[in-house]
Amino acid sequence: YSMGYEISRFQLDATFRELRQKFADHSGFIAYDKEYLQTARMLHANFESAYLRHFVVSAGSELSSESFFNDDKIAPQRSLPAVSRKTIAAFGGLSATRNIGKLELSAESRYRLDHIDDKTHGSPFAGAAFKFHLPVTVGAQASYSESFRLPPIDALFWRGDVFTEANPQLRPEQAISREAGL
Repeated sequence: YSMGYEISRFQLDATFRELRQKFADHSGFIAYDKEYLQTARMLHANFESAYLRHFVVSAGSELSSESFFNDDKIAPQRSLPAVSRKTIAAFGGLSATRNIGKLELSAESRYRLDHIDDKTHGSPFAGAAFKFHLPVTVGAQASYSESFRLPPIDALFWRGDVFTEANPQLRPEQAISREAGL
């Protein structure tokens, strides 16, 4: 279920997701049904505004909570554990574009701060570009970014997923990206 509200430059979205998996377990002496339940709740707020025709400021926050439950009452020790994860994030950015004759200059900076299960991770981004609008447009760009990501909560259990092949221990993933182009 998703619901959103937007007024002027402010946007608010709320989401609830539920995944229920049922299957029969025939590995024991007596066959029985198992059920796993995964729920996710998310609230996302975003504000964006343009100033002086050249600057765009954006800011927002995100709150999410994921839980994975099971109801294996016959053999709980052989079952998957219940796990929960809460994330609180804040982000902001500034971009600027300026045209001077046939020259177009642009720059952008963003930062996201994620607080996940008592740990805080920052993800900065900075980029700049210029273009000359001649009979042929010529330009150059450069950017730098860092990112942090935890595997989705359901990947903790389904280790045969494509995602887990490169990360078999399901540890947090961090990346640094540098890019330049002409």
